[in-house]
Amino acid sequence: MESTTDYRMLATHSEGLYFLTPSRDDDLYRRFVELAAGQPARPESVQVAMGRELALTEVAGPLVYARFEDLCGRPLGAADFIALAQAKHTLLLRGVPVFTGASRSQAYRFVTLIDVLYEHRTRLLCSAEATPSDLFANVVTVAAAAEARRKGRPPGPEQVVDDNLGFAKDRTISRLLEMQSGEYLEAHAKTHAPHLLLAIQEQRRKEEAREAGLGRAAGDSG
Repeated sequence: MESTTDYRMLATHSEGLYFLTPSRDDDLYRRFVELAAGQPARPESVQVAMGRELALTEVAGPLVYARFEDLCGRPLGAADFIALAQAKHTLLLRGVPVFTGASRSQAYRFVTLIDVLYEHRTRLLCSAEATPSDLFANVVTVAAAAEARRKGRPPGPEQVVDDNLGFAKDRTISRLLEMQSGEYLEAHAKTHAPHLLLAIQEQRRKEEAREAGLGRAAGDSG
């Protein structure tokens, strides 16, 4: 797999992995340009099972920049996402929405996408309307919806009453959080660029030492 990305840049968590601010989409694209390190972005297709192709609009070496609608708003499935994860090691995903009753199918595809990326130790950076848990705040199980009705709070049109999603959302939220961790970054590097693993581990040690120093300073001032 091609690997020209500077993982030392990826290891700097202060640069951002999950963008929530009003400028989140612009910030994510700037990050894409930084990580591309001069590689031009161009359209590219990856081969999917049974002779199909997945068309990607902006690819720079091992990096893919895609809109949420491009991957989760179309009838794509696990085979498409597996082909993506096998061909490219970093995905920058723009515009993940808060899921509602109108976006049930997109929520299912997003869950599948995260499962595939996680299993392949693919690096994910994204811009989103809310934190991982709040993306799924409207998703409830049938039992939870029935209990709400008994209490006089019937589900509204924005809610997604679905057992499969209701049980899968906790796994997806957990994986989204883990994919932002130093441990996951190390696993990603070990899989895709083991020669840079030491640099990432050193960066992580520096961050942990800095956080420990801040904790001691706060304790001393208290």
